[in-house]
Amino acid sequence: MPKGLKYEQSFKDEVIKFVQQHNTEHEWGGQTAAIKKYGISGLTIKAWLDKAGVVTPGRGGRRSGSERAPRKKSVVKRARTQKTTGRSSGSGKDLESKLNRMLELRNEIAVLEKEFEHLRKNL
Repeated sequence: MPKGLKYEQSFKDEVIKFVQQHNTEHEWGGQTAAIKKYGISGLTIKAWLDKAGVVTPGRGGRRSGSERAPRKKSVVKRARTQKTTGRSSGSGKDLESKLNRMLELRNEIAVLEKEFEHLRKNL
């Protein structure tokens, strides 16, 4: 199996800078734009960004201003369904309390991510 191409560090830095600049201007889509501009695999670009410690919105990520509360009812409903069908291990109360705690943590994370985005924009 042939080895992949070797890219100069200066070229990698150029691509990383392009992605960061694009994401700063448009909030998302930097990797896709880099794929189109440079003709490089998205996996390669993602590996470079990870190695450089660059955080990107990613698929399924939320842009600032589009934060929304998690759908608590559907998760709890699934827990109750598991309880009644016998697919849950342990008591239903334990599962429900764990799901509720997870939802609380998810809300805290959403607030912190929003604050992080705000601080990042003000740099």
